[in-house]
Amino acid sequence: MALKSRRKFGFCDGSIKKPTDEFLLGQWEVVHCTIVSWLRATIDTTVLESVPYVEDAAAMWSDLEERFAVVDGTSIHSLKTELGECRQKKGMSVTEYYGKLKSLWDALSIHEPPFACECGKCTCDIASKAVKRLDNERLHQFFMGLDRSLYGTLRNQQFQLVPLPSLNRGYHATLQAERLLLDETPPDVSDIVAYATPGSSSRTPDEWKKVREKEKAERRKLYCSHCEVYGHDINCCFIKSQNFPDWWGSRPRTLAELRRNRKSGSTSTSTGSGSGVSSGSGGTVHANALQNIPSDRLSGTCVSWIIDTGASNHVTGDLSLFTDSMVIPPRAVGLPNGKRIMASQMGTVKINGSITLRRVLFVPHLTCHLISVSQLTADYDYMLQFTKDRCLIQDRSLRKMIGVGELRDGLFILSSVDGADAAVHTLATTGSYELWHRRLGHPGGNVVQFLPLAHSLSVNKNLVCDVCHRAKQTRASFNLSENIASDIFSLIHCDLWGPYRTPSTCGAKYFLTIVDDCSRSVWVYLLLAKTEVTSVFMQFLSMVHTRSRNSQGGAE
Repeated sequence: MALKSRRKFGFCDGSIKKPTDEFLLGQWEVVHCTIVSWLRATIDTTVLESVPYVEDAAAMWSDLEERFAVVDGTSIHSLKTELGECRQKKGMSVTEYYGKLKSLWDALSIHEPPFACECGKCTCDIASKAVKRLDNERLHQFFMGLDRSLYGTLRNQQFQLVPLPSLNRGYHATLQAERLLLDETPPDVSDIVAYATPGSSSRTPDEWKKVREKEKAERRKLYCSHCEVYGHDINCCFIKSQNFPDWWGSRPRTLAELRRNRKSGSTSTSTGSGSGVSSGSGGTVHANALQNIPSDRLSGTCVSWIIDTGASNHVTGDLSLFTDSMVIPPRAVGLPNGKRIMASQMGTVKINGSITLRRVLFVPHLTCHLISVSQLTADYDYMLQFTKDRCLIQDRSLRKMIGVGELRDGLFILSSVDGADAAVHTLATTGSYELWHRRLGHPGGNVVQFLPLAHSLSVNKNLVCDVCHRAKQTRASFNLSENIASDIFSLIHCDLWGPYRTPSTCGAKYFLTIVDDCSRSVWVYLLLAKTEVTSVFMQFLSMVHTRSRNSQGGAE
């Protein structure tokens, strides 16, 4: 095809003869030599050894055509056998599986081209019918080779449609189902499989969690006497064996490099196959908020937690705050002034009833407590909103107030607000203004003071009301539309809602709403998971087609 597009295929089939004119002969030889070099460059290296070196492009093409362009029953049988045995293996994506089938279909089309009218007098359109039958045959081959446990329901839905969808539409529907399956895959499945042993498949997830925690605790007790690092023993030390895995990267490979990096404070904390503490990129934890803390507060004791957007990990210098902790290899904590201090322990800190910080680093002699925004949002589904004087921490799904940070000396300091529990506690101890604020429907302080009983009450300007905050949140309104479809089912509106925290009586946590734009009819389907959307929507389309045929035939 490339040669035909450049009008050079005549050199291969011999239609462009060698000219006798000297001027044209020079141009012909240049192009001819280029064609010969192109042919030899595109031949596979295993086949090139058996191709004789000739300077005639037509002779080389004729030799290759006689050997490889012969159509026989053996080649066709081999291709059809491969098509029948082609299956989507475990771990193979739909795109890879379809690409493998497509290459076999293209090779078979060369040996068995589709039928077409050669006389030019056919009026029954046999060519398009043959193409449609070939497309249906390939659609069946595609769905027969798919993983039945994953796409069995989708295959049944596709085959129930009348007429059958095209191969491209079937492939597109399978890709959509694959994306939904990937979205619904639990994040901890790989961990459970990794610890699976023969005869232990009956364990519950809690039992697996205990097993993993026990194994991690046992690995933390190991100590390597060669590289002097906890988390593995000398038998699993990569530095001693000098057998490094592919993911080792630029970590130290000798004891000299390890000790030199350890002195500079940028060492990686795991040098074996055990489970160490990852030090991240560069091996240094950053605590940027320290540059904004006044020097007098750094020298004293800070009892509040600072919300730091530049810190990469939670950091504290008070070991008494930890509910549990473990000793880790020294880990560098980088300060904005370029200095580094070493963290020696890591554990869990419970600030209040709603906020529990995990993987908090303990740095001796550090007089401040830092909350890393990036680590907090990564560990929990929290959302942080910053204003000119406050930082609000909310649960993303429930919009529940988790905590509030107040601006002090240029830093956001976490206050003692603890969501609904803190509001109830404040009501029980102080009552007064907060109580009337809730009784009167959450008005402002100037409205509460009009009440004779509450006239003498002092307005608490620092009151953070969770109900007020959520009630004032707005969303962009939809533009009014006067366009209405003229025919039923010519335009439908679909909406998937969920998951809801309380399942229905049948266990459904999602529901799919379908509205016909013309008749305003509504269909609601309860779903157990997102993966059912495709099959339910296909059932809806089948119902639409069935009613349409019945209405056209006069029956209902």
